Amino acid sequence: MNTRTKLLLAAILFLLPFALRWAWFNRPMGEYTPPEIPQLDQVTVTVSETNFEPIQDRPQPGNGRVVADLTHFNNLLTDDLTPLSERLAARGVELELLNDFTALESTLRGATAFVIAAPTYPFDAYERGVIEAFVKDGGKLLLIADPTRQVPIPEEELLFNPFAVFFPESAVPVINSLSSAFGLIYFDDYLYDLASTEGNYRNVRYADLASSPLTANVDELVLFAAHSLRGGTPLLTGTEDVLSNKRTGETTLSPAMLATEGNVVALGDLTLLTAPYHTVAGNDQFLSNLSDWLVEDGRTWNLADFPYLFDDTVTYVQLKQADVDPRLLVFGSTLQATLGEADIQLTASNILSPTQDAVLAGTYLEHELLTNILHSAGVTITLTFSETEEDTAPTLADLQEGKLSITGLGTLDIQGTTLYLEYPIGTDETGVVVLVRDEADLTTALENLIFGLPTGCLEHGPLIICSTGEVNGAPPSSGGSNGPEEEFGYPPPDEGGNGPAADAPSIFILALDTGPDGVLTSAYDLQFYLGSIYNVTVWSLEGQGIPVEADVSGYDLYIIDAGDYAFDLPTYESLEALGNINAPTWLMGAQPLFASDTEPLIEVEIANLDHPIVAGLTETLIPLSESLSGVPEQLFRPEDFSDTDGTTAIVLTRGPGNATPGGPVLFAGDDGLSPRTVIAALAYYRLPFDVQETLALNIVGWLLGEG
Repeated sequence: MNTRTKLLLAAILFLLPFALRWAWFNRPMGEYTPPEIPQLDQVTVTVSETNFEPIQDRPQPGNGRVVADLTHFNNLLTDDLTPLSERLAARGVELELLNDFTALESTLRGATAFVIAAPTYPFDAYERGVIEAFVKDGGKLLLIADPTRQVPIPEEELLFNPFAVFFPESAVPVINSLSSAFGLIYFDDYLYDLASTEGNYRNVRYADLASSPLTANVDELVLFAAHSLRGGTPLLTGTEDVLSNKRTGETTLSPAMLATEGNVVALGDLTLLTAPYHTVAGNDQFLSNLSDWLVEDGRTWNLADFPYLFDDTVTYVQLKQADVDPRLLVFGSTLQATLGEADIQLTASNILSPTQDAVLAGTYLEHELLTNILHSAGVTITLTFSETEEDTAPTLADLQEGKLSITGLGTLDIQGTTLYLEYPIGTDETGVVVLVRDEADLTTALENLIFGLPTGCLEHGPLIICSTGEVNGAPPSSGGSNGPEEEFGYPPPDEGGNGPAADAPSIFILALDTGPDGVLTSAYDLQFYLGSIYNVTVWSLEGQGIPVEADVSGYDLYIIDAGDYAFDLPTYESLEALGNINAPTWLMGAQPLFASDTEPLIEVEIANLDHPIVAGLTETLIPLSESLSGVPEQLFRPEDFSDTDGTTAIVLTRGPGNATPGGPVLFAGDDGLSPRTVIAALAYYRLPFDVQETLALNIVGWLLGEG
């Protein structure tokens, strides 16, 4: 075979597969008719539009004083409160801003409503007590939290951990640190409605509104991502389509509630009060109703609220008409300035007007000028003088004895006693009487009235009795024990409530606030309860780091508070500095020790009524507030104490409402050789506030060995 033939054969073999493939796919099969493809209709998507429906506001002048809190690192934008502020201004009331946390008590003394929106720093026991007293006195409280207003992340933290922005810390435990005092609990969730017609499933319409002045003329409200609440009276209720991302299976959830006979309003959404969302649906009318509620004065004013118990003008009457102490004349300018800050005008007069508020100040020597006023309050003053020349009025130097007899209270020596009395003038005016033994004490008595009465004063009806200077005998008492400081032999705080004596026992409180899953300890609450009697130091692991031996040595008693945090071995390993202490110790927390067994705690019960630790507690079954962290409590069992030979007393146990009733919760150890110890397996803030204070003082007194 020649070369040409070989090349031709190779070419045919190469092209043969292609030819066969072409022939196969192009073989005769008849004419191909492609199928008809139907034309698709143009797809249209209808996006619901939000309708803004501003109303014509019809404000009526208000008589209140509204204050907004800015002392808890509130996560607010510049204009968040502007719509509310404008509505209040239309009613003649300015929204005042509280920027100094130390001025809380003095500010609320003259306020009628307090607004707390998006706080991100917890409220301590002192603040809760002040706000509770304010509400109890008729003050109104507006609480607002929002799922979109978490705890802000510090810029320096973002530098080292830029991913922190994806894991924000919820502010729900913060609002609950106050709302729980009124029986209200915010859930760390948001409500949604998949059938929502407001453009977003978290924008929910509410048409089931409670009958209330707050919902007058409102058909429906729209909330824009809201927390659900429980514990109060629902102001709004969602339909069965409104669900929670956390409360699985629950319906008819409420994002707004009332509590404390309507004096507390709690909202789970801030956006509905901000522009422009406050004009959606009935939100604008709700904002007007809310403003009307805030500016209405519902307070019950009394002496502790001086000078705000007065109206526009106050007459100052000096009972002594001649030779007035010049210090009182100088003090008059201070009194006038204080009243001026409250928009009250001060006038001085020798005559009491029946149509004006008045302050009557003097000594017990002038009491006869006030006989009818004093008798109407059940007060009788008896003075005994030495003999004086005829037609000569007795003076303080001639006074031998003075007694103050008060119906229902007893008899007191006027020496060292200041008497404040509130009484009515006519039908609408108010008078205040201030009496002291010595004219030199009158300036101090008036200053105390203006700047806040000392702690330890006794309130009895329209009377307030305070200690001024040296007191003959015991201070006024309402009867019974004066508390743990009397029982355990420690002196009460110095006069005026300024703090403990220099030689009072010292206490070191260590807050284990770096553990996992937790929210709060009670270290600063304990400092508040104990600080008037003992010298208390608080050390926070989170704020101050790990203490060294020099930081913790030399104290008379140690309190280690693990709060509602889970047990964390690294945290306890950081307590090496406490290894050599030999002093009474109180260990507390949901999991104060290594917890091999845990169980949620619902209530506690007093198991040993004779133990001094529970002295003064009147209820044997003690309910607990909800844990802010949800960390279950360490479970102890009675058999764990079977071999203690009576050296450990079980004082509190799990109540009958628990899954394991009877399990020890608080127990006290005393073997007579080593320092006493107390262990309490619960987050202390869950106890009622009155129980917290009594129990803390009792435990410390017992640990110090004076019981």
